[in-house]
Amino acid sequence: MQNYAIFHNRQTIHVYFFDVSPIFRYLCKKLYIMEKDKDLRVGIIGTGWIAGKAAYTLQRQDGLVCQAVGSRTQEKADAFAKEWGVAKAHGSYSDLIADPEVDLVYVGTPHSHHYDVTMEALERGKPCLVEKAFMANYAQSKRVVD
Repeated sequence: MQNYAIFHNRQTIHVYFFDVSPIFRYLCKKLYIMEKDKDLRVGIIGTGWIAGKAAYTLQRQDGLVCQAVGSRTQEKADAFAKEWGVAKAHGSYSDLIADPEVDLVYVGTPHSHHYDVTMEALERGKPCLVEKAFMANYAQSKRVVD
């Protein structure tokens, strides 16, 4: 079972589930980040194993699309995009967060990067879905939630 926390405007909803899509779409609609009859465009930050699982899941869901991937290098982002059929590849996390065609950011980086990536996304007004472990420590978790 995966453990996720979704954030929007510093509000936190913790969810536990096997398949992200039903709860994910419901929460997005409740948080008013998903327009009726419009796909939710997700940007995946990270190119590792868990990011691949997220891309795999997104490909199989109605109403969700894997719009972009961001990595620390353009080469890794390009390889991931090619493997998973992702429309856009960004060579930095910041570029993905700034992409106006990304509605929500999925944080699938090593745990040591969760805090910085999540805070940057929230500060730019992008909702985040953060894979476990949520943050590296309690202090980081508290700063994100507060």
